[in-house]
Amino acid sequence: MAAFRGLDDDIDKGWIGLGRWGTWIFELFLLRPLNPYFSMLFGGIFLAISFLFFAQAVRIRITPYLIFSFILFAGFPTWYYIIEFKGTFLANSVAVFLAALASVSYNKTSFSRPLFVLLLVPAIAIYQSTLLVALTIVFASLIVEKHREPNYSILFPLSLAALLSILSVIIYFLIWKFLMVWFGIKMSYINHFIDLDSLLRNPIQIMGRTVREGLSVYLGASPIFIGSKWFSGILFILGLIAFTLQFSDWRKPKQVVFSALIPLIILLGLPFSFNLLSGGTLPYRTLLAVPFAYWFLIITALQSGYRWIRLAATGLMLIVAVQYFQIASLSSFSHHFTAIHDQLIAAQVYQRISEKVPDFNREMTYPVEFVGALAFPNEARYPTSIAYSHSQVMGVTTRSVFEWDPADPIRVIYFMKLLGFGNFRFIYDAERATIIHSVDDMPSWPNRDAVRIINGIVVVKFGNYPPGIRQSAINFMSSKPPGN
Repeated sequence: MAAFRGLDDDIDKGWIGLGRWGTWIFELFLLRPLNPYFSMLFGGIFLAISFLFFAQAVRIRITPYLIFSFILFAGFPTWYYIIEFKGTFLANSVAVFLAALASVSYNKTSFSRPLFVLLLVPAIAIYQSTLLVALTIVFASLIVEKHREPNYSILFPLSLAALLSILSVIIYFLIWKFLMVWFGIKMSYINHFIDLDSLLRNPIQIMGRTVREGLSVYLGASPIFIGSKWFSGILFILGLIAFTLQFSDWRKPKQVVFSALIPLIILLGLPFSFNLLSGGTLPYRTLLAVPFAYWFLIITALQSGYRWIRLAATGLMLIVAVQYFQIASLSSFSHHFTAIHDQLIAAQVYQRISEKVPDFNREMTYPVEFVGALAFPNEARYPTSIAYSHSQVMGVTTRSVFEWDPADPIRVIYFMKLLGFGNFRFIYDAERATIIHSVDDMPSWPNRDAVRIINGIVVVKFGNYPPGIRQSAINFMSSKPPGN
């Protein structure tokens, strides 16, 4: 919610530093994130259209099975991690739509190849993970074409798709570098996820970690499934069996290997490709392509030529659909009480500040520093397996705005503004450097002295300074000439 801002607020050029310059352009020229309901509605519409594009690409007609299977596609738990960022959900959904459109148009006409690049570049620029959505859809469609026409070779179109994707990434990168130089912006945040050194030093370990992560998600063993495990994984295994029986002759081992096993490894591995570049793990919100790969196996089972597979898949789908609804309801339930908690804390903070500031005036803007994170245990509302910490499972989902990202206090300021407590501004390193040592001696919230005025700056201390913010302020102090 803190991502929603007013018409008078500047469009955040920080998106450029994140490598998501397409999001900056989207908000600058198309739609600003002003309303979460609008964003969720039309974002969902774009994802539904992307689903239909995928169905068209793999030659699945609109049938009751297709409509029924949409429940599993839309309810797959990884979506909740991207939906949590409601301010960018619409832009991200448009990016998925562009990637799906690029994939479904691939190889359709003579203009399809430049169109593929033309659509994929802005998709990557909005959200880099959409590249894997495009490649997953293209590969799935080529598998289907190979099955329909046994003499059809997928090697050339697959290689061409890879080359066009590389070209798209190069164009995206060049535009990104130009914008960073033009606006004087440095790369931020995204560089924390790039870990090529680990891949080069320990490729087997990183690949093993990536495979374990992928299997846990596909098999329903990941903590993101909360208490709704196993049946999703059993349905996935049934999809693997259906895929193998449909695209190969199980009596011919060589055909099973080349027509089923290898394609399956590629299809299921593509959505986790970026994990290899980041030490084997990435936030669940980056796994945009996973629901597409998962659904492809499920629809294969639902339309299998074997009656027992169809019946088993239908029965399992009913169970999994109910379990996915439970996950959705848990998320909604937790969001509701988290929102109440955050509103109460925001009101208390505002009242404390008004008491501390002499002659407090709502028409004046005060510099404010929110320090640290205010823990808000969520296990009672969103149960977590004892094998995982709550932050491992949820990431940002259903987390309090006062807890989630203490390294970026501007989120709290925007949230306060959303509630009508908008006469605050964030401070810079030069101002932070004047208060950082005094803040260390302050007690934390809810102590009455957790709100103080230091050198004209309102300080609200929830916890300790994150190392990054502290180091940035110390570096600023060190860079000052003596006597200043």
